[in-house]
Amino acid sequence: TEITFAEFDKKYTKDSQEKQWPVGLFEFKNGTKINADLLFYSASDIFDYASVIVYEGKIAHMQLETVNSIDEIEKGLGISFSDDVIVDPNRVGFDIIFNEKFKDENIARFPNEWN
Repeated sequence: TEITFAEFDKKYTKDSQEKQWPVGLFEFKNGTKINADLLFYSASDIFDYASVIVYEGKIAHMQLETVNSIDEIEKGLGISFSDDVIVDPNRVGFDIIFNEKFKDENIARFPNEWN
């Protein structure tokens, strides 16, 4: 299961109130560093707010603030989450991880945490 950045970005609107981090530097707990996009999206039909990590042209991780069910999110995104996608409910919605490298617990520093 995957969502390309082009598909997602065409369908949803970036939050103009948030600083966007295209080609931002991520540092992982194992010491490696890579560049990926950290982007923020404003309310849509399936979420109230979204933060999205894009790596190699695909959504690697999305955190959605929503009252919708995971079934409604799948329908809205136009995909079905397969077994290789990690869906973690949180207090405001869901963390949906397409690339395990980008699980929060693997990241030591996000692009917005550099001085």
